Amino acid sequence: MDEKEKKYLNNLWPVLCLWICSSGGMIFKSRVWERNSVTLLSFITVVGLAVLGAVIGLITFKLGKKAKIASLVICLLILTSMITASSYLTSDRYIVKKEWPVHELDKITFAYPSVLKEKNLKGQLPDNADVKVLTNENMNRYVACYTYDFTRDKPTLESCVGNAVTAILTRYGSKTLVWDKDTTEVSPTLVKGRFTYTNKLRNKTLSHTGFAFGYAEGSHYEIVMFLPLREQFSDDFMKKIEESIKVRTES
Repeated sequence: MDEKEKKYLNNLWPVLCLWICSSGGMIFKSRVWERNSVTLLSFITVVGLAVLGAVIGLITFKLGKKAKIASLVICLLILTSMITASSYLTSDRYIVKKEWPVHELDKITFAYPSVLKEKNLKGQLPDNADVKVLTNENMNRYVACYTYDFTRDKPTLESCVGNAVTAILTRYGSKTLVWDKDTTEVSPTLVKGRFTYTNKLRNKTLSHTGFAFGYAEGSHYEIVMFLPLREQFSDDFMKKIEESIKVRTES
């Protein structure tokens, strides 16, 4: 290796350190703040770690082999620590202990630790109802809320909840939907219960448990569904969801 090539590789050292540290920041950001979410804190985290990596590289790229090895170890430790921290902060045992934001439909309120956004289902909506849809489309754990105001041909609440759950699961390739008889309650105005279904991930067939809750008041129906498509809810997580759901019955 001639001096020109050696100098070129030395100059790449700060870039390598920047890339390792910023990778840790990107992994942390995508796990903790979700992949498509951009907040001031997530931006500062990613940029701050990138700058830190560049500074480490700039300080050590001319100080010899030992300094480079030490800086590489430091950057790898930063990467590992960000992966470890993000795994803990997104674990059920941590999330369950936190206070969750409360989400409100017209009648149903419930707590869930993620943001819900209105979704446009133009062309996919029934022609006998006005429908509003809120979702959190995390492919690990999918949440959907439907509000129906039927104008005619009103279905039963039970069939409406069952069809809504089946439609989402079918869309994502899940099969064998079975409602749990021990947790399922059905009446003309209220339907709730856990259900199990199978899902394929990387050629493995997995079994998951979801939960749905539906409320009807006249021609006004509301349904909330929690569907762990790739990552199962822990029992404590599921219980916290179920216990948080309330119905405001006052006008």
